[in-house]
Amino acid sequence: MSLTYSNLIQLMINNLNNRPNHPALFYKKQGIYHPITYQECVEQIKWLSLGLAELGLSPSDRVAILCANRPEWVIADFAILANQAVVVPIYLTLSPSEITHILNSAQVSMIIVEQASHLELMATILPQCPSLTTIITIERPLSSDTHDIAFKALDDVMNLGKQSTSIAYDTFLTQIDAIPSDQLASIVYTSGTTGEPKGVMLTHGNFLTNIHDISLAIPISDQDVVLSFLPLSHVFERTAGYYCVLHGGGSIYYAESIDTVATNMLEVNPTVVVSVPRLYEKMYDRIQRQLVGIKHTLFALAIPLGSAHFEGELKWWQRPFYTLANRLLFKKIRNRTGSRLRFFVSGGAPLNIDIARFFGAMGFTILEGYGLTETSPVIACNRPNANRLGTVGKALASLDIRLASDGELLVKGGSITQGYWKNPNATQEVFDTDGYFHTGDIAQIDPDGYIKIVDRKKDIIVLSNGKNVAPQWIEAQLNSHPIITQSMVIGDQHSYLVALIVPDYTRLNEPAIRATLNPNHTTPIQDQVFQVVQLINQRLARFQQIKQIAVLPTEWSVESGELTPSLKLRRNVISKQYESIIQQLYKELPHETPGHR
Repeated sequence: MSLTYSNLIQLMINNLNNRPNHPALFYKKQGIYHPITYQECVEQIKWLSLGLAELGLSPSDRVAILCANRPEWVIADFAILANQAVVVPIYLTLSPSEITHILNSAQVSMIIVEQASHLELMATILPQCPSLTTIITIERPLSSDTHDIAFKALDDVMNLGKQSTSIAYDTFLTQIDAIPSDQLASIVYTSGTTGEPKGVMLTHGNFLTNIHDISLAIPISDQDVVLSFLPLSHVFERTAGYYCVLHGGGSIYYAESIDTVATNMLEVNPTVVVSVPRLYEKMYDRIQRQLVGIKHTLFALAIPLGSAHFEGELKWWQRPFYTLANRLLFKKIRNRTGSRLRFFVSGGAPLNIDIARFFGAMGFTILEGYGLTETSPVIACNRPNANRLGTVGKALASLDIRLASDGELLVKGGSITQGYWKNPNATQEVFDTDGYFHTGDIAQIDPDGYIKIVDRKKDIIVLSNGKNVAPQWIEAQLNSHPIITQSMVIGDQHSYLVALIVPDYTRLNEPAIRATLNPNHTTPIQDQVFQVVQLINQRLARFQQIKQIAVLPTEWSVESGELTPSLKLRRNVISKQYESIIQQLYKELPHETPGHR
């Protein structure tokens, strides 16, 4: 399907014309999923759009959405865009000060929040947000007496639109057709691993170009069903798990929460699942936990057969054994995701190749891709018929990519941001004189055009001997072990690497794990983690090996500030928080065989 429209709302009008009664969105109420058809979606978009206009929303005004994934997020998004206004998505996990910064930076005039607790939050920050005049809540509070601010319920705003006689339906469609592709659609604030987040400006045309390119690479049809659980405030979910699905005429179900994904997956029986690597890591860990006794032995024998089948290298005499392993082991695991899954999509962070191989051996396909908020977001992805593990696939069709002299990936095309909101200096820093956007990622491109991301340029560790180390790759090796939950590698300007490690303390108590590490059940936790690092060091070049480790007591989180909302490490925050521990690691003598503390 080609894109013949100039703005995002026409995407929905196209579905209204072609499949009005086809379900677009599903929400769960009283334990049952209920559909909203494409016709019903467009009707709600119109009423809300007119209601917002009655409240004074004008073209180019900024409207924030602070809400979990649900149909109202989509309706609000399109309704705001239909007024030629600009959507400013906000993560639910952001602190009050971070939300205040975004509202003031974007000069937001309206905000749509989800529930009563968000009204309480708005009451605390409203005095600091002079541009904010209107607050709309999706869920009507039981009582307004507990809130010190004026607000309007979303249903009331939609009813206001229904009562409006200022515009006929045909006129509404005509106004939508007039929205140009270069109209600013959204200001998406980056997670901000360092410094304050910047507002990335994305136009209708930026999104539409990316949607078109993704759809050529990974086609979605009206037979596809997607389970949505990544935050819609993240542009990866918004484009790949929302716009692209609706462009193809598919249906989106909303998970009740991140904790219910496994249950909802069985209920929904999706054909496509879009996620970040963390989901696949958790699935891998859950499967490993269940492999005890004879199951563990059978699985260890079956995985090589599955890998050979996945890579097209299964020998004739292995086929009967693979068929048996597939029926008795792999098929049962695949059935936990439903019966019609076509593939997983992975993005937002690097996917460990060993986990990708493990899933491939069981008959799952994971299509890894890569992109940035500034690129709407996808730059490259693997295809169902061209999937090379360990890479992020080939560049999308309309993009022009090249490598700088230092290996940084540069990209030019219609999906690239216009720049940063009211930050011309930052904009100038990321574009060169030839118009290429500098991604900040070091990459390699093989002769077939497959791209491998080495690491973030600013995260590359330069040892005192001049060796360059990519920490994310080493961290992925560490985190792939069952007893390591999180890790951060450190070593810039030092002669060797050290690591901060958060173990999975519940796994350390499992007899099977203990047996692989040390038969002595009184072995200290530090020693057990040290043994894991020793094993992983054997896979690494000498200069990449970890020489000292510190084991930390608590997991890093978004709430405590060590992770971004997209679950990336805030390296500067973690380094500062554990500065004294890191200094102590470097006071100890390095070991040819890694040490620990």
